[in-house]
Parts: sequence; C-alpha cells; structure tokens
Amino acid sequence: GNGCTASQDYTVNFACAPYTVDLGGPYIQCGGTVTLDAGPAYLSYAWSDGTTTTQTLTVSATGTYSVTVMDEVGCTGSGTADVNIGTPFSVDLGGPYIQCGGTVTLDPAYANATYVWSDGFTTTQTLTVSSDGTYSVTVTDPSTCSASASADVTIYSVPLVDLGGPYVQCDGTVTLDATDIYVNYIWSDGVTTSEFFTTGFTQINTTNYPTTSELRDLF
Repeated sequence: GNGCTASQDYTVNFACAPYTVDLGGPYIQCGGTVTLDAGPAYLSYAWSDGTTTTQTLTVSATGTYSVTVMDEVGCTGSGTADVNIGTPFSVDLGGPYIQCGGTVTLDPAYANATYVWSDGFTTTQTLTVSSDGTYSVTVTDPSTCSASASADVTIYSVPLVDLGGPYVQCDGTVTLDATDIYVNYIWSDGVTTSEFFTTGFTQINTTNYPTTSELRDLF
C-alpha cells in the first residue's frame, strides 16, 4: 500500500411491487363497532374515510373500507374489508287470537330474513295453525340480528246441537232442548232460553263462542 484510496458513488433503485394488506373480514354482526387493523409494519396509513391515518380504523356502519399503507423504503400496499353491522329490531305476532273454527295465519311482518317457528319445521315468513296453542318464531336478518315473538291462539270447535226429532204427536206442545252448556241461544222466534216450546217448524241458533244452527221439521 502506497496510501492511495478511491471511491465510487452508486445509485440503487428499488422496484416496489404493490402488495396486499389483509384487513380480514367480511365482518357481519348485530350492532356495535368493528376495528380494522392494517398491522404495525408501515410508516404511514391512509384510510378510506379520508381522515384516519393510524394503524386501525373503528367503524359503526355497514360499508366497504380500504387502507393504503407505505413502508420505510417507500413501497405501498392496500387492502379492503366488507363490514355489515345490523340494526337490532323487534317483531310482533299480534293476538291473542280467539275464533270459532278455521285457521289463524301468524306473520311477524319482517321480510328478507330467516324464520324458525316453534312447530319445529316451518321456515317461511308465515305460519298457519288450526289448533289451540302458544306459537313462537325467531327471525334472523342477514346481519345476524334476531328477534322473537309469540302469540296465543284459541280456536273453538263448532258445537253440534241435536234437537232430536222429528217429533210427531197429536196436539199439545213439544219442548226442544238445546242443553244449557251454551252462552247464548237464539231461537227462530226470538226466544233466548235453552228450551223452546213449539207446535210447528222451528230453527235454533246457539252461541258458545262460536255459533251454529240446526233446522228440524217437527212434522
């Protein structure tokens, strides 16, 4: 060595390939907030809300959110996440339902959801029933929010009134008896007791929540 030195400057160019930031998701939940995290390895963060420049973004509304990051050598990456935050709701089946015969159709009046009825197999929005009972449904929307409701149903059987007959006799009267188990009685001439005295053509209407009628020819 003669003590001489030499130097040379070099310019190094980095070719940055865009990379993907994994924000997770999709996030689906009922109410509350979701915190998106781009990870700690970056120098800067720019979120799609236009104001957040930190590692995380907390959101409380449904939407698609994105972030652009830059590392210490100037390379950038981006990522997106879908968020579905539902609004809690309630449903009502109405009632109580009380009627004579027939059927009752129960409807929670909440569309575009899944339905689980207490009969164990109905999954449609409505349930039609023909017997007494307490019926319930659980409704779940696409954001996993759910609500339940129940309704009491009483369906009376139509009473069958037997007045007997035909009655054929010489003179006198005939006593028709609808029995005393009903609440209201309306005979064809307006009498409202359970028994009716007649000598001719007679009709009876009885009401036991529900109503029925029977026509008898007495001759």
